[in-house]
Amino acid sequence: MHLRRALLLMAVVLGAVALVEAIVPVPRQRRVTERPAAAPPPGVPAPVRTLELRYPARHRPPRRRVSTGAHVVIEVAASAPGQAAVPALGLVQPAEPDTPARFDLLAGRPGSYDVTFDPAAGAPARVGRLEVRWTAPP
Repeated sequence: MHLRRALLLMAVVLGAVALVEAIVPVPRQRRVTERPAAAPPPGVPAPVRTLELRYPARHRPPRRRVSTGAHVVIEVAASAPGQAAVPALGLVQPAEPDTPARFDLLAGRPGSYDVTFDPAAGAPARVGRLEVRWTAPP
């Protein structure tokens, strides 16, 4: 009984696939008017800017400014285990005393982004702020 039901189900599925294939044909070759998309020209990569932050911050948490399109690496060194985060971008990385958290990102949207550290024992704290400013392309 179960075998018949399974065979009937397979036949229905194969029939549905054949019907869809007949209704929506897949193009087999490109038309003459279509051109392949050109690859972007190789450009000079933007220099990487590394922002080194510490937990606990020795003084007032630093504020770093970058332009849109900048390649930024944020490193958060910690004296205690926990998690570093850039909440507005949804980024979270673990950090330990010998292993800093690293965020490798391309500054896209202009805005102000807090960098926080939540130690395993203690209250979370802001360790810095990344400010992305819009710049016109050359």
